[in-house]
Amino acid sequence: MRLLGFELKRIEKDLSSVPWHPGLWRTIHEPYAGAWQLNVEERVSDLLCYPTLFACISRITQDIGKLPYTLVEERAGIWVRVENPAYSPVLRKPNYYQTAQQFRESWVLSRLRYGNTYVLKERDERGVVVKLYVLDPCRVKPLVSDSARSFTIGPIRFTIP
Repeated sequence: MRLLGFELKRIEKDLSSVPWHPGLWRTIHEPYAGAWQLNVEERVSDLLCYPTLFACISRITQDIGKLPYTLVEERAGIWVRVENPAYSPVLRKPNYYQTAQQFRESWVLSRLRYGNTYVLKERDERGVVVKLYVLDPCRVKPLVSDSARSFTIGPIRFTIP
């Protein structure tokens, strides 16, 4: 079965899990100096509930989300803005339910909260990326194959031709 230009198969044994768990650090063992002596720990999910931290993260993501994507090309040592019919449309409208600003905000929010961002690229028949979807890092488990020609997201395996 083919989906998004990839051949779908059941997960085989040649994939090995990357040593990583969602959210990276779930518990901060020393939130302030000397906290370990008092046996004080903070969970990352609890820290994100603080209004000050939420306001800082929200301000950063909104400010970065306002910055436009620009496709540039280097010509004689000078970066020049260009339009490319293969890339420009997906940069203007990444998917059907988010604007470009909302997409950039969710991208940066995932990066700030979890230390990484996973984006699923939807391609057309020509192999050109037409949609981008930011995935929840807590639900993604990266797997690596020995041949580096296949990868999985959840129960679906993608094989690169």
